[in-house]
Amino acid sequence: MNFSLDFLLIQTVLSFLLAMIRVQGFFMAAPIFSQSVIPPMIKIGISGLFCFWLYDAIFANSTSLILTDPYMLVIGIIHEFFVGYIFGMVLNLIFDAIATFAQMLGMQAGQSSDHVLNPSADTSTSNIALFYGNLSMWAFLSVGGLYQAALILRKSFELIPLASYSFNLNTLALNYPKIFGQVFIIGLKFLLPLLAMMFIIDICVAFLSKILPQASMFFLLMPAKLTVLGAFMILGLSGYWMNIDQYFTEDVFELFDTLLAPRA
Repeated sequence: MNFSLDFLLIQTVLSFLLAMIRVQGFFMAAPIFSQSVIPPMIKIGISGLFCFWLYDAIFANSTSLILTDPYMLVIGIIHEFFVGYIFGMVLNLIFDAIATFAQMLGMQAGQSSDHVLNPSADTSTSNIALFYGNLSMWAFLSVGGLYQAALILRKSFELIPLASYSFNLNTLALNYPKIFGQVFIIGLKFLLPLLAMMFIIDICVAFLSKILPQASMFFLLMPAKLTVLGAFMILGLSGYWMNIDQYFTEDVFELFDTLLAPRA
């Protein structure tokens, strides 16, 4: 079949634009890129660079012609944006899990009313949640976060080629709760020792309150919790860093295979 030069040019331009839509959808939910402090024009420019970088993956795996009908183009735009958003959201799940359990840890440490502004998300959060959120971002960047994001985008074009409309919503609905549970269990493992330590301190203080009923347990409990929490946070940094490194370089790619794998 012979194609005219104009037709090939239109197909190339539309493919590149749809790929940019998918990358923009990924940026809407992915860590770092979704922060409001990054101007929209910068995100558009970075998405263009990512598309040039992934040019071979985009066009090597795309075997379907892009229909120029306006209705099909709208459907294609929605499809590509949704695919990119899902991949970015799965990547961002670990940050949400760590922030959730760090918030619980702050409440257990007596910092339920101690909140600061998180400028990247324009929300208020506890100091411990902000610390672990920033620590996770630094760990993400230290293992080559931009490169890992590019690999995930490349994997998205390999699993779901451009304009293939092969994204199975039924498979997603069945597998996403499983992925959600797995990621939150992983996030809990990062902070479970600290949560257990806060629980042990509460039990010890409860025994002391029975032994010394006239003592003020509040002035004993708060310094003890903060001191133990600070010491164990410092001691556990190396293990935290090693595990989150493994998550971003290995585990997250297995999650995408699980997310899109049909169930028997």
